[in-house]
Amino acid sequence: MAKTVLNFDYKLEFVLVAIGCHLKDYRIAGEINKLLIIELAKQDDYILSLKKDEKDKSFSKYHFEDEDNQWEYYLLSNKSNNGFLIPELKQIDYLLQIHGNLNFAEAEQIVKEIKTIPIINVAYLVDVDKLKSRDNLIF
Repeated sequence: MAKTVLNFDYKLEFVLVAIGCHLKDYRIAGEINKLLIIELAKQDDYILSLKKDEKDKSFSKYHFEDEDNQWEYYLLSNKSNNGFLIPELKQIDYLLQIHGNLNFAEAEQIVKEIKTIPIINVAYLVDVDKLKSRDNLIF
C-alpha cells in the first residue's frame, strides 16, 4: 500500500528576535522587562521531544501577555545541554517571540531598543519562514 505524505505550507504569525548574550536567562529577562516595561515570568521549561533514540531537549522559557497591545512575549533559550532549539542560529543564545498584530516598524523599534541593553552583544529580526527548524518554535 502506498504511503500518503501530507505537506502543509503554513505561515507562523509572530515576530522573532535573535539575541546574543552570554549571561543567564533570568538576567536577560530582567533587562528586557525593565526596557520594554513588561513582566516576563519564568515558566516550565519548553521540552522539545525528538526521535526515540535521541534525548529530549529542554529550553528555559519566559512569558508575558500584554493585554493593552494584545501582544504575547516568549523568551526562549536557544541552547540546551544536548543541542539547539534552532540549529541554524548556533551563535544566538536567546529567542524573543512576539505574537500579536505588530507591524514591521514596531518590530524594528523593539530590536533597536533591545540593542541598547549593555549586556546584549547582538539582536536582529529573523525571517521565520526561512528557518528549516521553524517547527521547533510551535508550542
